[in-house]
Amino acid sequence: MLRKDNQHLLVQPTKQAVTPPTINPKDLRVKEVRTLLNYPLDLVKEWLHSRNVTSPSELDSLQIDELVKTMCLAWAGNKFGHPNHAASSYQKHIVDAVARGVDETTAISDWMEGALAQLPELN
Repeated sequence: MLRKDNQHLLVQPTKQAVTPPTINPKDLRVKEVRTLLNYPLDLVKEWLHSRNVTSPSELDSLQIDELVKTMCLAWAGNKFGHPNHAASSYQKHIVDAVARGVDETTAISDWMEGALAQLPELN
């Protein structure tokens, strides 16, 4: 019984010392948006590859914005009457909302709900 207690004491500090790996904020941003939109990981990798990088952390902020927009507009592709409507809606409901301080994933989620609510087949 003493042996089990000693083993338990040895295991406990080890667990406390383990810290989760830190995820680069750019990688996390892309992952959160990709997951929210259910955007295929292969398409993200292809987009990154076309810019000669392997992860979002290698991009600058403007390129990350472009990737997020690409994912959002791909999701919106069949939900708006015209591609320009999707782009202007994205600008108004996501970019402008984030500029006002709204969390990006919240803005995207709200935008998605609004777009889906306008689809005639869902009403």
